[in-house]
Amino acid sequence: MDLTATILAAAGASPPSDRPLDGVNLLPILTGEEPPRERTLFWRVDRPGRKQKAVRHGHWKYLQDDMVEMLFDLEKDVSERQDVAYEHPETLAHLKKLLAEWEQELAQNPPPLVVK
Repeated sequence: MDLTATILAAAGASPPSDRPLDGVNLLPILTGEEPPRERTLFWRVDRPGRKQKAVRHGHWKYLQDDMVEMLFDLEKDVSERQDVAYEHPETLAHLKKLLAEWEQELAQNPPPLVVK
């Protein structure tokens, strides 16, 4: 999470060396030393009755809600009402690949405790 990396940097503390942080230090952007940059964001929800995975890359958002896959163009549809997966299969495939790579990376560094 960006808060952790940013607070560590603001406090002059070093991040842990035994695992990567899930976020970036935002201080250079907040102070104007660096311009904002585009990032790819991932998240998932794994609870009884609700299993979702998502990736946001540029103006695209891929969402897997249980067995349903959807793709949204947030530049044209900020309220996420039009699934455009069938119109953009190459974008859908790319975002699914990014999500799978992220999940593989998470599997290599499992948290010591999982709260569900």
